[in-house]
Amino acid sequence: MTSSKNKPDFDAAKMGFGRFGFTIGLIGLFFLGTLPLAIAQMSKPIRLAPPTKVAPPDSARQSPSRGNGNIANRRIQGVSKLITGGRVEVDDLQAVDASEVGILTYQTGALGAQMWRGTSGALVERLIGNLPTRAPSAAMRELMRRLLLSPGVAPEGISDPNNLISMRFNTLMTIGALDDASKLFDALPSARVAKLTALEVDLRFLANDNARACTLAEQEIAIATSAFWQKSFTFCSILKGEKEKALLSLSLMRELGEEDQTFLALAEGLISGEDFELSEMDNPSPLHLAMSRVGNVQLPGSVISSNIPSVLRAIAMSPKASIALRLEAGERADAAGALPVDVLRQMYASVTFSEEDLANPLSRAEVEFGPMVRALLFRTSLAQTIPIAQAEAAARAFALARDEGRYTSTVHVFWPILKRIVPSNELLWFAPEALRALLLVGDRDAALPWYQILQAGAARNADAAKAIALFGPLAHLFEFDVVRQQNTDQLVSLWWAAIQDQPESKEKAMLLFTILQSLGLKISEKYWQPLIGMDLRSQKTMPSVGLLNRLRRLTVNAEMMAAEPTTSNMAPILAPEQVSALVASVLISPAPELTPVQLQEPERPLMSKRVGETVLLSLLAIGDVGPAKIEVGVLSTVLKALSSVGLKADARALALEAALTNGL
Repeated sequence: MTSSKNKPDFDAAKMGFGRFGFTIGLIGLFFLGTLPLAIAQMSKPIRLAPPTKVAPPDSARQSPSRGNGNIANRRIQGVSKLITGGRVEVDDLQAVDASEVGILTYQTGALGAQMWRGTSGALVERLIGNLPTRAPSAAMRELMRRLLLSPGVAPEGISDPNNLISMRFNTLMTIGALDDASKLFDALPSARVAKLTALEVDLRFLANDNARACTLAEQEIAIATSAFWQKSFTFCSILKGEKEKALLSLSLMRELGEEDQTFLALAEGLISGEDFELSEMDNPSPLHLAMSRVGNVQLPGSVISSNIPSVLRAIAMSPKASIALRLEAGERADAAGALPVDVLRQMYASVTFSEEDLANPLSRAEVEFGPMVRALLFRTSLAQTIPIAQAEAAARAFALARDEGRYTSTVHVFWPILKRIVPSNELLWFAPEALRALLLVGDRDAALPWYQILQAGAARNADAAKAIALFGPLAHLFEFDVVRQQNTDQLVSLWWAAIQDQPESKEKAMLLFTILQSLGLKISEKYWQPLIGMDLRSQKTMPSVGLLNRLRRLTVNAEMMAAEPTTSNMAPILAPEQVSALVASVLISPAPELTPVQLQEPERPLMSKRVGETVLLSLLAIGDVGPAKIEVGVLSTVLKALSSVGLKADARALALEAALTNGL
């Protein structure tokens, strides 16, 4: 059961019995002499719940309001917090709130049950539907996934619990995280509103699970008559061979003024059983794609105008789209994390090329660009057994992808090929490229030999020495290896000397210094001095000033909380007589609600670190451009904010993407 606050009201008799059980439990623990040990060793919250023989009142089984709850319950919570430093949870047997359901655990990356504590529900409802779903960033996608799949108490003040869970599902489906969305649906309570059922139908259509989608549609059509259910039911009737029923439904929709011409054309074509084509299909829905798949309809070129990752995924996997259309959709979907990279590799390998192209891939790659050229270079590197030829093909593919904003995706596609290329002195020129690519995918074991090749060659090769200098600060920051004996000042000095003659050296310096300093390394003022006076006016899209201001405020708040004495978070050990007096005061005295001040908790500006809000605002601040193209001041704000709430690994992942995709 999801942990939550005590909200329902108990009648006097049941409350008294609960108090009696609570008192006896505490006294028993102290007489056994085990409470100090239990408090010192516990790693999970202790649950204090009503005895199992006492059923909660009917009101407790219903979705509770977000009010403050019964005073007696709140006072017991106050005692629990005083005894255990806030780690005891008093839980009642209330119905599961759909908005609080999640599938992650602490071990799998959950952000914490209290991630929304103190955050306005209205703010979350307003912003969570605007998450950047198209950003070409694996680090952002993973952070977004954790935000959407973590279980946790819903924020105070949401207008409708179903709104929050619906927006979570919408975003998961948009980014193509269909397996995650399916598992989250399975975790929901059985009673659902029609909005959630409609989302699951869309999910099943996207996942090519028409049978389950139709089961849901047939159940819902009996109680709902909206256009969505009518169209879904019509399609399902066609699948069952009930064409007369489908024709009747189609006729009724036309009479009612149905304007979805794509649906009408697809339905008529499926009923007739004849081959047909669509001249256009802008912004296709999951239902449109499911109908096209069943009818083996050739997808028109306009279908690619939809930049929704889940739709791009469906187009890439459609056998009735042209290979050029599938590759374009596949690269876009893979960049957004919606398509398994193995699928894109298979698509690349399946493209047919002429013997001339296969014999001279680099020549074509010098004058052309795009997915077809990357597919050619991938095919070449697969077929080659000579390491230098494999390296040349990979290097050219990376250069093209970097120019087109698809570097991260291309690196993931070529990852198995990179691992096949054996580092050697003959490939010293390729070592910097291989090193950065392998670090970007997180393969440090494969990257280390390339670093060692560079180190060995630095003594006799000026280019290798320069490459080592350019890579030094990143190796130090990400604890890659062997330069730990050098301090930050030495590494930055060598880096600055190596890059000064390169184009955009100051822009790269600004990015590197910003990353290093945002993640806690000190950059001497002497290195910032040459950057003073740079034209910092940016053509990049900037988030709102209010959003950035709020993110900085949250950072300051989290840092202040971290600086407070840790004793405020520890469980005070009380003598038995102190506990007895404390319990008696709760059960007998009609004192007002205990407040944080009365409990002697230190005063905190926002009373929580606001982890969920910080992640939400950080993702919105970066936006769909991703960390590679974000303005350095915004990047700094995001990195500091994430680090302040304990998400340093996520901050480093974003920083690594920003650095490597910009050629650092």
